[in-house]
Amino acid sequence: MKTLDLPDCSLPGGNHLDGGILARGLSELARPGRAAVSLPWLDAERLAPLRRSASRLAFRRARPLVGEAEKAVRQDFEITLEVPAGGRLNRFAQSLEAELATALASLTDPPVEPPRLNDIAVQRYAAGSSGISPHRDHLRYRRLVVLLSLSGQARLFVCDDREGRGAEEVSIAPGRLLLMRAPGFAGSDARPFHFLTEVTAARYGLGLRHDRTKEAPIG
Repeated sequence: MKTLDLPDCSLPGGNHLDGGILARGLSELARPGRAAVSLPWLDAERLAPLRRSASRLAFRRARPLVGEAEKAVRQDFEITLEVPAGGRLNRFAQSLEAELATALASLTDPPVEPPRLNDIAVQRYAAGSSGISPHRDHLRYRRLVVLLSLSGQARLFVCDDREGRGAEEVSIAPGRLLLMRAPGFAGSDARPFHFLTEVTAARYGLGLRHDRTKEAPIG
């Protein structure tokens, strides 16, 4: 299976479940052939302030078509990269970066070096949007791609190619954290094809990535 949804299992306190579920998700993602793992992370109470922060940002329309010919990608959403450095969304990214490092350190054979979540984007999909057609994330994104669903209803699939063949759905319900391979994870250069469709309620999503072009030079 290319995808896996870890089951919901609520605990008192309204936080993510425990550090163990993140380590489990990373271990599952390292299995041969696995491309994406979804796990429960935040409940409605913890999610609400993040969603409110996202809704206050200034968005721009994404280009409706990126690339040419057989590599063209259709996009129907708004996006912003202007996320305040001291804001709630940025603080969440910093916290998650630390928790990923802790989870990886707990594994006997970590599949990847701890990523720096130095690229933050928020996407907004209107209800009825056609989403985004099958594509792969840019080569500059390494180690791990992390997506947090803040609100809305849509379906995300991992597939084999730009035609969408071999599609397998993975949950992006609000509050769930999606972990997806990027080059460097488990000794692989894999960049999974994926697409989002069937947006039936306005959706906000937070994307966190390790951009190698933003790494500080050594020396």
